[in-house]
Amino acid sequence: MKKQMQLSLISLVLLSLLLTLGSCRKTRCYDPKNPECENYDPCFGRNIENEILISRAGYAGITNWFQPDVKFSRDNIYFRPAKKIDGAKYTWYLGSEVIEEFEFVRDFSDTRLTKEQGILIKLIIERPKQTDCFPNDDGLDTLERRIYFYDNHCETLMVGKYKVKFDNLKDSVILQSFNMTLPVGSPGNWYLRKDSCTNKAKHIYWIGLNSYSKVYPDTTWSGMNTNTLYNNSSLIFTNTWNGFNYIPYDGEIRVNPVTLETSGNYLFRDENHKLTPRIYFKGRKIQ
Repeated sequence: MKKQMQLSLISLVLLSLLLTLGSCRKTRCYDPKNPECENYDPCFGRNIENEILISRAGYAGITNWFQPDVKFSRDNIYFRPAKKIDGAKYTWYLGSEVIEEFEFVRDFSDTRLTKEQGILIKLIIERPKQTDCFPNDDGLDTLERRIYFYDNHCETLMVGKYKVKFDNLKDSVILQSFNMTLPVGSPGNWYLRKDSCTNKAKHIYWIGLNSYSKVYPDTTWSGMNTNTLYNNSSLIFTNTWNGFNYIPYDGEIRVNPVTLETSGNYLFRDENHKLTPRIYFKGRKIQ
């Protein structure tokens, strides 16, 4: 009996210790961002790196027009740093021009004649030092980048072939987007479409497929009745719709200029003028 009581007492002590240890484990904190945690690091996640972002400037009807890219059409171009820092001074150098603004837009249409490439843009940021986390920080950032242009949509990543998988289809497909010309009366004469990249005509893109339609398996991504923003590695269009079926709107296609990974989504109206579910696809540019 005495032995049983001793065993019971030992079991209770062990159980109590286990509960205490478990409780300690639950209340222990290991979040480096939390000042109450034992491994708190006030410098965790902080960095002083910045970069120059370049985008085609604003476009009528497009709300998300700021799209950083690596090549641009020879039009208005928008410049800004990736991060805005309180108390910082921004000085840009573009050719002989000095711009003391956080962000700005310049017109490069004059390069259509000169065909210049690789124009240097330089940004100097004078900001408060952060020596508490970066002892060698001098509070001065010098950023440089070169501006490259494309002279025709056929030179962009938006033209070519992609192997993609649509969310609403079982198998992957080859998707093609190309610059094209249409005859007078478009889009009614859609079946007369012709690839125009050989003669560098600047008209519209054509991309298939419309997986909800048995009548028109193809679909124009941008046309004369939509507001479309063309970029080197993205194509974005608004929800403009004038009554035609089979013309997608409120969508986009993007290609990563480094990895060539491709993604897209869009809506359109079916033969009964009803909205289809939003169509998504992912894949890779292969040509």
